[in-house]
Amino acid sequence: MNKSELTKAWDRLKGIHANMIARCKDIKHPSYRRYGGRGISVCEEWLKFDNFFIWSLQNNYKDNLTLDRKDNDKGYSPENCRWLTVKQQNNNKSNVPLYEYNGKSQTLTSWCKDLNLDIDVVRNLLNMHNITIDKIFDTPKEWINTKTYTIFGQNKTIVQWSKFLDMPVHNLYIAMTIDKIAIPIFVENYYNILVTTGKRPKLT
Repeated sequence: MNKSELTKAWDRLKGIHANMIARCKDIKHPSYRRYGGRGISVCEEWLKFDNFFIWSLQNNYKDNLTLDRKDNDKGYSPENCRWLTVKQQNNNKSNVPLYEYNGKSQTLTSWCKDLNLDIDVVRNLLNMHNITIDKIFDTPKEWINTKTYTIFGQNKTIVQWSKFLDMPVHNLYIAMTIDKIAIPIFVENYYNILVTTGKRPKLT
């Protein structure tokens, strides 16, 4: 970029940066409800304009491009943003799968935020055969959200216990919803099996 192009980019990016922060932080901003109001934020690094400006120049910024978030339900950060044309943005948005539940359609991330569910657990369950989005969302929420279970004197969520046991999280889902086994009992029994086979996981 020559000096004139750099000045033009500076001015445009300055406006983009100010608007990005305002709609995430200013409750009076007309778009706050769709951004800050639903948890979209600006990473600490980008609160300083200079950092945002440098990143933009290093990541294919052009005057005809717009700032796009790869995951529409995550905030503004170097990892989640890129510069695209309006057409590319629209194509990307149309490719994001929507899930219908109770007559409403939205992304999986949005559903998990609304219902306070762990998205990793839900994605894992969706990959199982015969587990529909309705069945997952109708499941008692105490197991699928961030509730912790105290076992062996340690507090862990369903996801954390599944990682501890090195097993798919849907195994715990089956144990609780189909086999009607309480999570602590299932974890303790499976742990004891691992001990007898010499594969005992380390309690940390």
